[in-house]
Formats: sequence, C-alpha cells, structure tokens
Amino acid sequence: MAGSNAFGFLPLFKHFATHAIHTGQKPEQWSSWAVVPPITLSTIFKQRVPGDEEKYIYTRFGNPNRHVLETVVAALDGAEYCLAYSSGMAAILNICHLLKTGDTIISMNEVYEEKRRTL
Repeated sequence: MAGSNAFGFLPLFKHFATHAIHTGQKPEQWSSWAVVPPITLSTIFKQRVPGDEEKYIYTRFGNPNRHVLETVVAALDGAEYCLAYSSGMAAILNICHLLKTGDTIISMNEVYEEKRRTL
C-alpha cells in the first residue's frame, strides 16, 4: 500500500526530488552565487564587529552546509524546523536538555556506543 496513510505515515508529496535539491539552496545567499551550495570547510567565521551577533561564528554552533541540510530535511519531513548535530554526543546532550524529571525515553540499546557502556 505504497503512498497510503494506513500506518500513520505522512502521505507522499509531489515533487520530492525537486524539493530535495532546491529547498534552502538559493544562489543569492552565497557570495559566489553558486547554484550548488559550496562546501564550507572553515571552522571559524569572520566577525564584522566583535561582540555583535553574526549568522555564523563557529562551526559547532552552525555553518552554511548544516543550515542547508536542516532546511532540506525539515521541508522533506513536513516540519517547520530540523536540527542536525556535529556529533552523536551533541545530539544526546540536546535530548537530555529537553527532558524533565520523570520523562521517559523509548530507545534502542545502542544509540551511541560510548553511552551504551555507561547506562
């Protein structure tokens, strides 16, 4: 029953491939106007004025490639936002920060190898 909503999944949407390759990738956002997003290898970004908030400061906080990935995945999942992390520990830490005392996590045993040993 491909495409049906019988199992609680979102219905298929038209133009999946088009969304996957075009969402969040407007050439105007790059100084080079490249049609394909350039790979950003920098770990730190120039600040125009020290102390002023910039879109990108340090790659762990965000970078252009991760921003495009989050935008595309959110669009493909029908979500408003998506978060991508630079490491498994960063993802686990964020999940832990979202929990309150008494909350329950349903998970597989081996989400992250190093955490499996300590649980």
